Amino acid sequence: MKRVLFFIFCIIFLCAFLFSCDNESISSSETESEAPESITQSEGDEVSVSESTSELQSGNGVKEKYDYKLSDYIFVNMSPMTIDLKMDYLQMQIDQSLYLNNPSALEFSSPEGYIVKEGDIVKVSYEGFYTDDDGNIKLDEDGNEMKFSGGSGTSVCYIGSRTFIVDFEKGLVGLEVGVPGRFKATFPKNYGVIELDGKTVVFKAIVSEVAKAPEYTAELINNYYGTSYKSTDEFETALITSYVKNALKTKLLGDCFVFKYPQFEKELLERKISQEYFDIYLKDYYSSLDAYINILLKEEMAYYAYARNFELVPSGEYDDYEEYEKELFRLVDEHIFENATINKIPKTYTSVTNGGSLFD
Repeated sequence: MKRVLFFIFCIIFLCAFLFSCDNESISSSETESEAPESITQSEGDEVSVSESTSELQSGNGVKEKYDYKLSDYIFVNMSPMTIDLKMDYLQMQIDQSLYLNNPSALEFSSPEGYIVKEGDIVKVSYEGFYTDDDGNIKLDEDGNEMKFSGGSGTSVCYIGSRTFIVDFEKGLVGLEVGVPGRFKATFPKNYGVIELDGKTVVFKAIVSEVAKAPEYTAELINNYYGTSYKSTDEFETALITSYVKNALKTKLLGDCFVFKYPQFEKELLERKISQEYFDIYLKDYYSSLDAYINILLKEEMAYYAYARNFELVPSGEYDDYEEYEKELFRLVDEHIFENATINKIPKTYTSVTNGGSLFD
């Protein structure tokens, strides 16, 4: 009987030991300690940002946050990523930032008799109307011309940049400054508005002023961005790198799944970000302070988990934890970027900025 009991006891002990080992082997790069439950604070205490991170600092270096098994809190896809890079989109960003958002580089005028050409930057007032089966402006029951929502306004348009739909920009070509005109335009089938997807409309428009786009040079770029690029190619390479890294970060976080949020790090952020700060600067973008903090926690957990999985550690010593964390996140971004597959989708047009034509 004693042998039987001893045998049963051995089996139970062995199962418990194997179960414990299995749990500990989920992630070889994570620590075995559990997450701290909470940071206690007596009522009425005011805690500054530096004090809120004092628990993390030790000696001349820093003690890392999330010092526990992160796989219990978040799933992170560690596989190399693949993204599509649309060169059209990047060209549009260049055109829009350097010209449409850079009024200091433009000199508008209203030359009498001037005929609008491709490559011009114009100020245009316009109204958009639905059309009937015969292609004429559609009338309502009272005989009034039917405008479509969002189809009227006054804007600056760089003709050839595709900031507007292509047919709208084409329709402006040939108009005389100061003289009302009208033209038809067809919206893309995937425009995103059911009433307009693939539909042909009529625009009434008048171009009031026109400006020539300044030459696309490194000097123009540096004056606008306050940079020191030596060529337009260097600028475009930096722009592509920045765009790709942001896209990869979005994909990394989009593929994550949070099981639960750690209380210790959440309270660190709650001490750092006040409700007053949220109400002033962030309320229009996030539903609540708690939701915003959860977004930050998700990002932090994902980056720490990724760094540990690939053994990414900042070199040197850091007395300031935020500097350490900034370098850690930079290493993660670089690692993801270096291991990603980037599919460049060629331009479907070459903008006037680079000597091309809207009608190519």
